[in-house]
Amino acid sequence: MRRLLLLPAALCAALVLYLAAGGGLGSVLASAGGDGVIVIGDKRFSTQLDDMAVNGKSYAGRTVRLEGFTAPLKAGLPWRFAVVRIYYCCGADGYPVGLPCEYRGDAPGKDAWIEVEGTFRLDGKNAPYLEVTKLTVKDTPGSRVVYS
Repeated sequence: MRRLLLLPAALCAALVLYLAAGGGLGSVLASAGGDGVIVIGDKRFSTQLDDMAVNGKSYAGRTVRLEGFTAPLKAGLPWRFAVVRIYYCCGADGYPVGLPCEYRGDAPGKDAWIEVEGTFRLDGKNAPYLEVTKLTVKDTPGSRVVYS
């Protein structure tokens, strides 16, 4: 026998209106604190970043906070780096996923564990990046590995 998942009509209507207004699925999943900041945590780290890449226009101008380790970008500019984690789907297929950052202060070196907060932006080619307004080097690193 098949079972149907029934959601309250008000919840369905709110979700449809939200998505129709340009909200991405990840924006539903992201935890926004009382201050309206989108916090990208250990759970759904990769999923949230994927949604931000696909639905960038719905995130543009929003404040985002995330933690991870620093990785230099190929451009080699000292104020451009990415905040990344290692994503594992299955087996030994881990690869880095993260968000490129632009920061005009003193950027930490490679592999430093940091928390960044800033404004989500799209460049001229609609590639996402974070314009960092706050950077904190953490004494205790979190998990380098994420599974979703």
